[in-house]
Amino acid sequence: MSTWYAVRKYSSHRIEEVDVIKFTDKSIWLVNSFTTLPERHARSSEYSEYYPTWEEAHAFLLGKYAREVADLKEQTQTANSILGQIKKMKKPVQPPSE
Repeated sequence: MSTWYAVRKYSSHRIEEVDVIKFTDKSIWLVNSFTTLPERHARSSEYSEYYPTWEEAHAFLLGKYAREVADLKEQTQTANSILGQIKKMKKPVQPPSE
């Protein structure tokens, strides 16, 4: 058994130690804490990532949140541009009625 590091993609920004029984390029087997039987997980899934070293797990988190900050900066720039255009809007002049 060896210690690996899990990152949950949506529920936290923590790195958790997990005990891995065996692993392949695409899967790892962990001990299920309720049944004590091996349980297979994908090394990379929609919900979790598993890494053999803390440094790799940390690098994943750094990259994830650096991309998120960059995306939010871009969204903020776009929103500010739209806000500026809205602020410049003028009410259309209605022609006098006869």
